[in-house]
Amino acid sequence: MHRGLRTHIALAIITSAVTAFVPHGDAAAQSPGDPVSVDSLPKTTKKTPAKRPKKPKKPTKINPPPETVEPPPPVVAPAVEAKPVETKPVEPVPAPPTTPSSPVATAAVAPEATTAAVEATPSEKKGGTPAEGKVAYHFGARYRLGLLPQPLLSVFARGGSTYLFHFLGVELDARWKGFSVTPALAYADLTTKGDAFGDKSHSGPGYVSYVRSDLRAILATVDIAWTFPLSHAVDAEIGAGIGVGVPFGNLINNWVYQTADGPLVLGNNRYAACKTVNDGIGCRPQDHAAPTPIRINGYIEKGWAGGGSSPTVIPWLAIPQAALRFRLSRAYAMRVGVGFATTGFWVGLGVTRALSSSQHDH
Repeated sequence: MHRGLRTHIALAIITSAVTAFVPHGDAAAQSPGDPVSVDSLPKTTKKTPAKRPKKPKKPTKINPPPETVEPPPPVVAPAVEAKPVETKPVEPVPAPPTTPSSPVATAAVAPEATTAAVEATPSEKKGGTPAEGKVAYHFGARYRLGLLPQPLLSVFARGGSTYLFHFLGVELDARWKGFSVTPALAYADLTTKGDAFGDKSHSGPGYVSYVRSDLRAILATVDIAWTFPLSHAVDAEIGAGIGVGVPFGNLINNWVYQTADGPLVLGNNRYAACKTVNDGIGCRPQDHAAPTPIRINGYIEKGWAGGGSSPTVIPWLAIPQAALRFRLSRAYAMRVGVGFATTGFWVGLGVTRALSSSQHDH
């Protein structure tokens, strides 16, 4: 658009806007030629638009300085006499039980901790084996019944019968690491009734004798055994015994003669003991291979040292021997045993008591 045209259009718009706000008078009262005075124009009051009140600004908050509070004066408490406070020892809290878990490498336990655990654990409360390196002593009594059967005697001579011997004594059982040594001292009754004995290779009255034992002995033995536990209260023992006995009493060895009413029986013949050399065949010295000494009228044999057949010492050898040991309580135990010794077979029963409460077996 042309610049001049745009100017004219703008002026026209302004003029029309101004005339729109100027009041016009009556056209008949005014003539175009009369001048218009300012005073004759009606005064108009110009209305000013009301201003929108401004919003008051919010005052900024200023934190007041902290007030200084004076501390209250100290209160002096009345003097009270101090009393000692009784303290009770605090019981240790038991450790929670551990549950098995996957294997994890653990640190080595200090020797002090291990020692304390061992001391706290009553390892011998129920009696068991003595502590490492210590010997447990048990003292008690025993009884053994010896059995010398006739078939065993028949190996050495004809005749005889089965004999029973009695052993009664005391023992000290020293136990250490499943091994025990038991020394004992016993009284042995080795008496027998009189019987006829004959030579194995010869027959006839000159080779038959009447033998009766009135022997007794004090027997000292030592048993050695290894222990094998079978259960909490039963142990098996196996071992051997050795010892020696000092006999006292008499051994009767008397010649015999054959008679139909004799009290002694050997095979199909009957015999009686000789009281004199004239009682019959077998009482005379010439009837015997060894005529001296003359063994009549209840002859008492001399000991080995005097050339006789009565034993001066009785050797004791028991191989093997075995036993079952029962723990009756924390202090008492019972042993039932069997064995074979120089006096024949034996069965035994013994009861012992621990000498110290720390030596009770399990």
